[in-house]
Amino acid sequence: MGPPIGKATLREFDRLGITYHHTSRVDPHGWYAYINKTRALILAEKQATTEFIGWLDADLLFTGEPTELTPSSEEDIVACSSDNAGGTTGPNDRCEPFWREACAAVGIALESLPWVTTEREGDRIRLYWNSGVFVFRRGTGLAVEHDRCTTRLLDVQLGSAVTGVFPPNNSA
Repeated sequence: MGPPIGKATLREFDRLGITYHHTSRVDPHGWYAYINKTRALILAEKQATTEFIGWLDADLLFTGEPTELTPSSEEDIVACSSDNAGGTTGPNDRCEPFWREACAAVGIALESLPWVTTEREGDRIRLYWNSGVFVFRRGTGLAVEHDRCTTRLLDVQLGSAVTGVFPPNNSA
């Protein structure tokens, strides 16, 4: 759970109009450090009244208004494929078998994933983005689907050294 939020921080939240929700849960996937992301997104979508929900990791530094993070009227999500760390460029890529298994586990065809271009390398990869920076339109079901896919991969203990996802006993 970590240390409690300090009183000065809570006062600053009030000043900025930030609503803080503290929750606790018993979770069979609690061993996976990042499960908080999908669960927080579900909670945010239930609580928010805004048009968009955003996830921004804590290790980010913005030096200007992040206008590129606002979906257009034709978009439901904005995300950045910053690099090819764990993505797949196609059948000859070392990560392709993982992505084929992952897609099968969640019930989609790997070939149905659209192609995107990474910012850093300019690689053409199957849809994959840095999950630390994205904004989506509330009501699209993305939070629940993200959680469904994540927990499914954890339940079938699908992981690799490339993706950094391991089952609780580290046996895979």
